[in-house]
Formats: sequence, structure tokens, C-alpha cells
Amino acid sequence: ETVVSGYTFDEPVITGNVCVAGQSGADVKVILDESYAKTKLNTKECCVNMLESGVRIYFAKGAPIQEEYSAIGKKVRNAYGLQHSKTVRVGHWWLTGSCNWSTSSRCNLEVDTLTELHCERTASEQEKVLFQNAARQEREQIMGYIAQIHEEEAVKAERKSAERRSASAGRTVTD
Repeated sequence: ETVVSGYTFDEPVITGNVCVAGQSGADVKVILDESYAKTKLNTKECCVNMLESGVRIYFAKGAPIQEEYSAIGKKVRNAYGLQHSKTVRVGHWWLTGSCNWSTSSRCNLEVDTLTELHCERTASEQEKVLFQNAARQEREQIMGYIAQIHEEEAVKAERKSAERRSASAGRTVTD
């Protein structure tokens, strides 16, 4: 079994290897932050490729943040924390650290630690934490998120075009 968790996820080598593992018949699960994954086209396209390779995708969110902020006298809107873990578990090996699984993270100074787990219970307990607020995603859901991004981009492009037309309508050309 392989379990990957990340906040950002679009690095081609990593996603390619996850797809190969899924195509080979391995039990592969990927857990991503819901708010990030639903709004980033590159991540969603990676999700579609992974789903088509047999990988199970989950979107997760952190716990509600109101109680934490109330405890220090601050008010915040109804919101959730992030699924911000960056881990990989393959069998009894556990990799964890600060590295995001994204193209941009290749330029960061990151540190990860590889640990051999000697107890299956340890891995199971860690995975319970990762999956506690996770919801499995199907291809149709992710394709819907991609369509939503394309629609939003089209609306923005049309708005910019209308603004340019409006601005140029008020101008005259003089020689």
C-alpha cells in the first residue's frame, strides 16, 4: 500500500511515478488539500491522470479554526485549516517533511526524513489523522472542478476584453 499526502501536488516526476504505481495494480491513495486542489488547474489535471491510472484521490481539509482563534480573543469567519501534511508511506517506510510535491518546490530549501516503521499500528494511526477529514473524489467531480476553472477564466477574459473595448471606444485617433 502507498499513501501520499500533500498540500500542493503537480510535480511531473512525482505524479508520473504515482501513476505508474497505480497502473501496476498497487493500492495507491493520494490525499490533497481540498481548498488548494479545487482551485489549481495543474493539480486537477494531475488528479485526472492519477484517477485514470487507478489511484484513489481524496480531498481533505483541516479542523474548524473558530475555536482556536476564540481561545486567544479573535473572531474569524467560518473556515477550516489546511491539509498541510507532506508524507509518503510505502509499506513500512514513512517519508515526512517540509517538501511540497510541486514544481515550484524544487527551488525551495526543504528537509524530509525517511523512517522505517517497525509497527503497523504506527502507520495506521498516522493514516487515521490524514483521512479524518478526507472525502474520496471521483473523476466526474474533478472534471467538474476543471470545467469550473475554465468557466471562471472565460468570464475573466471576457471582462478584460469588454474593459478594453470600453476604454478604446472613448478614444479617438488623431494625426
